[in-house]
Amino acid sequence: MKYFKVLCIFVNKMALKFLQKTKLFFTEKRMTTFIMLVLISWMSIWFLRFSKNYPHGDSIDYILMTEAIYNHGTPNITKKDITNYIDFLEGMNIRVEKKMVYDDLLVFHREIETDSLLFNPNKIQSKWAFILGKGEKVYTQHFWFYSVLAIPARAFLELIDGDFTKTFLITNLTLLFLAIWLVLKNKKLNYPKRLVIATLMGFSPAVWYMYWPHVELFAGVYTLLAIVYFFTDKKIRSVFILSILSLHYPPLAFLALFIIGNILYEKRGKWNIKLFKKLFIAAVWVFIPTIFSLLVFGVPNIITAQDYLSWELVSFHRFFWFFFDPNQGVILAIPLFIFVFIGFAVYDSIKRQNGIYYYLASSIVVMALFFMQMKNWNHDGEITNRYAVWIASLIVGLVIFRTFKMQSKLWMSILIVLLVASQIAVISSQAEYKKIRYSALMLHPIGEYVLINYPDLYNPDPLILSQRLNDFAYSSTDSVKVVADHQNNIKKMMVYLPAYRQLIQRGMDSLKVMDFIEHAKKFDAYGQKWFYVNESDFEKLGYNQSKDTMIAFIEKSKRKKTYQKIKRNILSSQEWQDNIKKQAKEWGISYEEALHSNIEHIINENKK
Repeated sequence: MKYFKVLCIFVNKMALKFLQKTKLFFTEKRMTTFIMLVLISWMSIWFLRFSKNYPHGDSIDYILMTEAIYNHGTPNITKKDITNYIDFLEGMNIRVEKKMVYDDLLVFHREIETDSLLFNPNKIQSKWAFILGKGEKVYTQHFWFYSVLAIPARAFLELIDGDFTKTFLITNLTLLFLAIWLVLKNKKLNYPKRLVIATLMGFSPAVWYMYWPHVELFAGVYTLLAIVYFFTDKKIRSVFILSILSLHYPPLAFLALFIIGNILYEKRGKWNIKLFKKLFIAAVWVFIPTIFSLLVFGVPNIITAQDYLSWELVSFHRFFWFFFDPNQGVILAIPLFIFVFIGFAVYDSIKRQNGIYYYLASSIVVMALFFMQMKNWNHDGEITNRYAVWIASLIVGLVIFRTFKMQSKLWMSILIVLLVASQIAVISSQAEYKKIRYSALMLHPIGEYVLINYPDLYNPDPLILSQRLNDFAYSSTDSVKVVADHQNNIKKMMVYLPAYRQLIQRGMDSLKVMDFIEHAKKFDAYGQKWFYVNESDFEKLGYNQSKDTMIAFIEKSKRKKTYQKIKRNILSSQEWQDNIKKQAKEWGISYEEALHSNIEHIINENKK
């Protein structure tokens, strides 16, 4: 027993010495260096090994604008910028995706060169997202700051004779690494808290956009960085970052304004010229896009001038589904954070404490008043609506700093582990870095489940479902889309108002349909003339699925189209045709009979 005690004391002393030496070796500086080296090495190898060059969304705008700035130092896009980039892609044997956009732009330039098109301050002349500006120069409708950030990567790739299509991937990786490094160097927080925030940056919905030549990663990651600076007494930096981000997402200027309001409130009685100079320098950038637009287009905002926005679209309905839509809502990106935020809000309102978190959160309502005006509410995106990326970052920042304030260290630690683990799971499970996907044209698995099982509860902006139902719908025409469960029981119909007679043709009572439509018109918040007929409405309208003659007609038409599509695919493949000829010989039938048999087999297999 005596020897055992001596051994325990010896082991304890050795362990303490080891921990002390380890602590001396693993200083914050060394830890940060080690983490950054591992992060840069791992993420660079992981992302750079995939070749995902599809120009989603407005990518071509940023690609050509970057080429223009790199080639001649100005954001106006010349014909040479376009042809040089196409030549590069073809020289590298890279498929020119969306080639029609480039072709149309070249035609646009030829029309300008021949004076067929001239700048007219009273009429916007455009092709795709490219606008004719003063001096007969062509610009994109997006601001050029993000393209400027991409110039170092573009120059580096040319220096090493590399693949220019990796320009934005390298830029996005660099922006993420820089933000994480700035968090890890922020000594206003203890190191474990810095690691938590850095991890949340690495597993934010912004990283879904890593491959996109788009501003979402920049906006998402740096919105979170701005919140970090706000809660670590570097509020001027926070204003500066948000002002820069507002160059691309103007609503973020309101979050910057809220922070300025907080600064002025805290400094009340101590206002001076120096303070206002700092605020001016940090915030003045929000006006640059307006000045630029006036100089080159003659209007303060080229997006507004093109009638892309409408106040009529702003509604509580759109606001609610922006967060909770199971196909593109914020909840898909930060589910646990949303519910924890609601929990904190209820608790703090009862206790009347921590108002600063909800003061900043209230800016979301103000920002939403502006981004909800967008007519194209189902724009191309990765999982969520693009605006959800930086709104999610704001919520993550508020929740994590509110969590840091919890009095119970045990419960704080448990909640942090749950929040971080949930984000790692949510982001990783939904990410698709290897394949091209079109999220705006697909039902999310959760969205599909809700649509089939709770059709009465899920009635989002018609734009969201109209495109996503094209391939999913049980039966579909241009004006009526029918949703059914896996047993082909109809659950919901989405109907274009002028085509309401199709409901009557499907067996519904004409008078009841007319009354239903009059009621539906009152709730057409989006002015799109689409309305929903849910399962709970069927009995009221006298609908019986077994008597719906339209279904058989539509199914027959769809089958015919599918048949012809498969036939074209077979006839375009010599190998496939040779196999069918071989089958025909073995079976003792004609080639046409074997071809028909193969097509029918494929159709039936696809139904399973």
